[in-house]
Formats: sequence, C-alpha cells, structure tokens
Amino acid sequence: MRATSHRYDDPSAGYTLVELLVALTLLGFIAVFLSGTFRFGARAWDASEQTIDRVGQMDAVQNLLRRELSQAILLSFARAAAEPEPVFAGAVDQVRFAAPLSIHREDAGLYVIELGMNDGASRDDLMLRWQVFRPDRSGRDPPTADPVVLLRNVSGIRFAYFGRLGEEIEADWHTEWRDVAALPDLIRVDVEFPDSDPRHWPSFIVAPKLNKAPQL
Repeated sequence: MRATSHRYDDPSAGYTLVELLVALTLLGFIAVFLSGTFRFGARAWDASEQTIDRVGQMDAVQNLLRRELSQAILLSFARAAAEPEPVFAGAVDQVRFAAPLSIHREDAGLYVIELGMNDGASRDDLMLRWQVFRPDRSGRDPPTADPVVLLRNVSGIRFAYFGRLGEEIEADWHTEWRDVAALPDLIRVDVEFPDSDPRHWPSFIVAPKLNKAPQL
C-alpha cells in the first residue's frame, strides 16, 4: 500500500516576504494618514488659539477704556490771567481727560489720562499716558509716567463726541470737543488695523458718568 503524505502548516515558519511587504505598505499608509491628521489638528489648534488671544486682547483693551472713560470727571487747569482750561480735550485721533486710574492702584487720586497714537518712533502703537492731576499744571505739560502700549500695529484710532457745543439747540456727533464747560454725553471709539491684519475692533460707545466737577 502506498503511504499517504500529509502537509501541516508550521506556525513557527513566520511570514512570507510578500506578507511582510503588504504589512509594511499598510503601516506606511496609516502613518502618512495619521501624520497629516496631526498636522491639520495642530494648525487648527494654533489658529483657534491665536483667534482666542486676539479676541481676549480686544476685550481687555475695550474694558480698560470703557472703565476709564466712563469715570471721566469735569476738571480744569487754573491759568493765571485767563479762563480755566478744561482738562477734557477731545480730537479725532486723541483724547485727554481726568479720571481715577485703575491700572495704577499704588496711589489713589485723580489723573490726567491721554489716549492716542504714539508720537515717537513706533507711530503704529496705541498708547496710554497719564500724570497725577494738579490744578496748577497745564494741559501742555508732558505726562510724567512712562506710557503703556495698549495695542501694537494699529493703523489709526478715531474718536467722536456726542453732545451740545455751546448754544446748539440739538446735540450731535462732533470730531472735536475742546474748551467746553461740560463733558460730552457720549464718546465713541473706533480702532483701525491694516487690511492684512485679522484683528477686528467692535465699535463701542461710552457714557461718562460724572458730568460735574468733584468736591476736592
């Protein structure tokens, strides 16, 4: 009789070269897919983080300006042989006013605060300057404290003032508010950025709460 031969697969024989090549190819595809997914996720995360930072920066600056402008007080500098000079002086690109300064908590009191673009080398910076209010000083005196940069790379800032100038019958918006014996009813602040800058400044309007001189 003829013996029948049987073949058995030996598990210890391992994988064939073709199987290894197929496995390596699949692993390569998976690695490429995961790498692309991770890169996309990282870019999306960075973009979201930058957007959150920009929005947070705008909110912080707006909150500061709203807090300071809403506390503006009607004060004047005393001038010899002349009418008193109101501290509040508003132009289309800068404003000066008297108010408590929330970012300077060491010394309580009233400050003369100036807000506008930097007039130095970095003309695209939005600056905040201040000095302690003294009636014997003048609005032409330079600020005594180092300025604070609120925003960098700004193309411009625009202020508008709502109220009655002199004997006007109706209140209206004005681009200047100078030598007026009253504060404006409303102050609007708009900040502009370069066209390539993704930052956005929502226009906001502030109403000064104190439209009369304090008891000093």
